[in-house]
Amino acid sequence: MMKGTVRARHHIHWLALIVTMAAVLVGIQAGTVNASTVTAKTPATVYPVRLWMDKSSYYVGEYPYYSVTGPPYTPIYWSSTQNGPSTGEVDTFYGHYTDAYGNWTGYGGPWLYSHIGSWSKTVKLNGVTATAYFSVS
Repeated sequence: MMKGTVRARHHIHWLALIVTMAAVLVGIQAGTVNASTVTAKTPATVYPVRLWMDKSSYYVGEYPYYSVTGPPYTPIYWSSTQNGPSTGEVDTFYGHYTDAYGNWTGYGGPWLYSHIGSWSKTVKLNGVTATAYFSVS
């Protein structure tokens, strides 16, 4: 008799579980469950923005090579200073976007005699900036 009692309790436990699950499903379908308790929000991914240049010092006639990392498929805005003040390039968009992995690379134009001095080059992606410092001689 003990064996039958244990088996009966086991069946009752499973029956109660099934009834509870059915009630939850009916409640969800009927709209009686608060949607905020059913859905979960995933946190936004934070992507660091980085600007890398192939050299820290260039000679007139050399071409700079830039590498930018940040969020995928994001427009890149460029700014620069020469010997302190802005060059006039402020949040300028040249049609550059990061790829599916958040990367962009490319060459700039050659440095000219009028470019001799200390420089900063800044990229902005989704409002986040990164700056590289270099010189031209």
